[in-house]
Amino acid sequence: MSLQVVFTRTALGFGDLVIGSSPIGAAFWLPEDGFTEPEFDQRDTMADPSNHVPGALATQSVTNEGTFACLIYVAGADEAALKANKRALEATVRQFRFSTTLTIVGAPDTYASRAGKISWGDVDSGMTRALMARAVVTIPVQPLGV
Repeated sequence: MSLQVVFTRTALGFGDLVIGSSPIGAAFWLPEDGFTEPEFDQRDTMADPSNHVPGALATQSVTNEGTFACLIYVAGADEAALKANKRALEATVRQFRFSTTLTIVGAPDTYASRAGKISWGDVDSGMTRALMARAVVTIPVQPLGV
């Protein structure tokens, strides 16, 4: 499998939630065009301005917490199963602390994560007939050590 995200759910008393890119027989899956690698900003600390030194003097530079975003489809065999799967994904994303492992073409990276945000996409008749829902998930992640 070329694309996979794994969320630990130890704090919830459940096994890991493993989501791949194949929708066949899956309650959760990632479309291959709805996945990004985490993005990180740099935080620089600068010395106070000085009349004796031209420009700005950087005294520190660190990588800030980043954001991992993905699109996840959820399905259920019936309305109750779909609702249960949606609530399970919400609980997973909203955990206080957990880890997120991203695998792109067989190369996994694990990030320390904290409670994220989940937004359910538009509800349309095709998705409701198919007992499916679409979620945009955004999770704060810590940078990897070098």
